[in-house]
Amino acid sequence: MSLVELYSADQDTLVKVKVHDEIRVYLPENPTTGFEWRLENNDTDILSLQKVEYETPRSSLVGSGGQKVFYFQGENKGTVQPQFKLCRPWLGEASIQESYSIIIEVDN
Repeated sequence: MSLVELYSADQDTLVKVKVHDEIRVYLPENPTTGFEWRLENNDTDILSLQKVEYETPRSSLVGSGGQKVFYFQGENKGTVQPQFKLCRPWLGEASIQESYSIIIEVDN
């Protein structure tokens, strides 16, 4: 089992992994603004979301942002393109500030 780590600079990158590999997606987030990253599209038969965590900033400055971490695992052979949106969830689509996607190819 391998670990693949992806960051905002990896936007639209094709990543090849094996079944049972762990994929972590790190996206910068500052909850004090009300904006948060949401997973909007994913085929869970191919790539399952294991958990989501927020990592606090290393800085002690008030209002500093940290990062949202999405933990995935390759489940079955196939290709999936999870999509993420940075938004204020209570305001819906009109509040989307940024989007992010990657292409993940899972093989045996």
